[in-house]
Amino acid sequence: MFRLTRPCFESLLEVLSTRPEMEVRPDMFGGRERVGLEKTVLIALRYFAHQGNIRSISELFDVADSTVVICRNRVVAALMALKETYIKWPLDHRKQRHISNKFQEKRGFPGVIGAIDATHIQIQPPNEHPQAYVNRKSYHSIILQAVCLPDTSFSNCFIGWPGSVHDSRVLKNSELWAEGENVCGENHIVGDGAYPLNQWLLTPYRDNGNLNAEKKRYNYIHSSTRTVIERSFGILKGRFRRLHFIETKEMETSCDIGVSCCVLHNFCIQHGDIGEEFIEEDYGNCHAAAVQADNDNTGATKRDGIARNLR
Repeated sequence: MFRLTRPCFESLLEVLSTRPEMEVRPDMFGGRERVGLEKTVLIALRYFAHQGNIRSISELFDVADSTVVICRNRVVAALMALKETYIKWPLDHRKQRHISNKFQEKRGFPGVIGAIDATHIQIQPPNEHPQAYVNRKSYHSIILQAVCLPDTSFSNCFIGWPGSVHDSRVLKNSELWAEGENVCGENHIVGDGAYPLNQWLLTPYRDNGNLNAEKKRYNYIHSSTRTVIERSFGILKGRFRRLHFIETKEMETSCDIGVSCCVLHNFCIQHGDIGEEFIEEDYGNCHAAAVQADNDNTGATKRDGIARNLR
């Protein structure tokens, strides 16, 4: 019902019990209603894991609708405070080498320390500029951009841009764009053709029907390496089905819920609860059109060198 194993849930309770965000103030709940830590976390997990409305959760736990919202917000605040603890870029050279080796073991693509993509989270039409949030599939959404590791955990998350915005523009407005070269060093991440090619982000060759065997092999191995981010999103949205549709009109709340689920996703993986049984196709992938104009020469040279040596 709550999409976590019992040992993982117990570990989560232990971590959240130390968070000041989980402390209950005397004026937090009305009347006689007081909700303890375990019930608060269970209410929040039920909210994350299912698409039912607030009323269905309040009836399940025999609490007021407002109590469900309060419990959700407390857990979200605690998880947001833990974001930097559980979603971390591998800056250490030894960690990057280990990650690169894991990626290379899969398909033979060298130097990869992450796979990047974006997924859409459906939302209620916001009060301001609602049309900007209508995506290519004609529903209102915000975009979650993420980079994942070979074990499907996330090393970087960026959320909140309107659904009509192209993936490349989202990237260019994230911290990762400014810091990518420094945090990747000689390594790189892999992304699909929606992203610009450079020395720290390698994309496939554009296939106009006349690619040679070398470039076709590169594209195949690149695609096979990159699919781990699709699995990551599939597990994330399969476990936390709230991310199929967040009903609140408060944009900050929607974004915080999205990031909180990413934190929980990593927490679960770190505690051995991988979540493969929840994996599903990511219907939030809107497959942005490929871009080519922003490709740079250093990235092209690096890509050509890798393509020549792939076997």
